[in-house]
Amino acid sequence: MIDRLVILLDNFLNNNISKVKNLNRLVAVVCMVFLIQVFNQEEISYALDLNFLVSIFLIFIGYLFQTISWSYIISEKPNIKTLSSWLTSIIGKYLPLKIGIPILRITDDLNTNNPNSRKYLNGVLIEVFFQLTSGIFFTGLYIFSQIISVNYFICFAFYLILLYSGFLFYKNQYFLVFIFNSITYLLYLFAVIYFGSILYGEVIIELGLAYIFSAIISLIFVGSPAGIGVREYFFILLFQNNIALASVNFIEFLILMRLIFIFADLFSYSVGKIIKFLNT
Repeated sequence: MIDRLVILLDNFLNNNISKVKNLNRLVAVVCMVFLIQVFNQEEISYALDLNFLVSIFLIFIGYLFQTISWSYIISEKPNIKTLSSWLTSIIGKYLPLKIGIPILRITDDLNTNNPNSRKYLNGVLIEVFFQLTSGIFFTGLYIFSQIISVNYFICFAFYLILLYSGFLFYKNQYFLVFIFNSITYLLYLFAVIYFGSILYGEVIIELGLAYIFSAIISLIFVGSPAGIGVREYFFILLFQNNIALASVNFIEFLILMRLIFIFADLFSYSVGKIIKFLNT
């Protein structure tokens, strides 16, 4: 049944290229509308100053590592086409059920004579799997570092070395996918810690790890566009009584971090569009 649906989808893409390209543009517009609605729902005053920009930049660099991870999943090596495809599809997560992501990536294959929808659908599922597993290892590593009383970042460095050794021994690109996903989470961690230090005057590594862990849980709830509400709910539910976060204003922090990620998504989408334009 699945094979038949995939064949039908490929045939439809082959026979309706111009229409599907227009659908691609429509999906992008709809995603932008949903994103703007999310933006307008935030009820807090803020200033887009350097503190925001540093965190946005760190998240964007994290996205770039994510695009490399996606390239190894979909084509086994990085290339400009898959990099720009990932960046421009990022706003697809603001569509309900996150269906905008595979739609925007599948239609990027329309420049070929043989669009392969199965490759992209499977690729997105594999990507989410590695985001979940690498995220669990990333946050779990902190607990392990506390148990053995070793600095977290030293443990993380050894973890990356172990993964890279696995790649050299087994010659499997999925070790690289794990590595690039882990580096992405590390950059997210720096972005959250940095912004938290500006807000509360102290470096709280637990704040970044708690936020990332909540974001990982939100990946499971596909019905929520971009995990909106789910990430914030689990952050408050799981960590409101954490002593390390006693100085954190949860509502203020969560809203501001959501805004930072929205701006990072918009910037990444724009960069992806520019890359596509320069390579056409």
